[in-house]
Amino acid sequence: MLDDIRLWYSLASQQEKEAEKLFEFFEKNPPKNAILWAYKGASDALKAKNLYNPLSKWHYVAEADKAFGKAIFLDKENIEIRFLRFSIEWNLPRLLGYSTHLEEDKNIILKNFEIQNNLLPAELSKAIKKCLLDSNLLNNQEKLWIMNYEL
Repeated sequence: MLDDIRLWYSLASQQEKEAEKLFEFFEKNPPKNAILWAYKGASDALKAKNLYNPLSKWHYVAEADKAFGKAIFLDKENIEIRFLRFSIEWNLPRLLGYSTHLEEDKNIILKNFEIQNNLLPAELSKAIKKCLLDSNLLNNQEKLWIMNYEL
């Protein structure tokens, strides 16, 4: 099931129709573990992205923040959870005030990447690596380490 959710999220991040289906899935199937809470949070954020009403957008960003909070409460060190929140927060406008965990998430990802990345699908590990490099939040030492890390 988790592999299906990962694939679905990948599609949903690019296609509004898939984002809506993923959101509806989580409305009918509440998350049962930390990683699913993170994907629900990401789904809520995609819902916000695809809305026009600023109040509705704000509501779903707040819901995403709550879901990510639950996910991290359940599994603080999980790099997949931290990556999902990092990538969402990195893409949110800073003025919303929801991009407050970027440094924390980056540090947890870097600390645990070597240990956990082999447990993830290769495409997800590559996405994490690319997201960190694209974020411009890495110092030179971190950038060099992640660039040279063999997947």
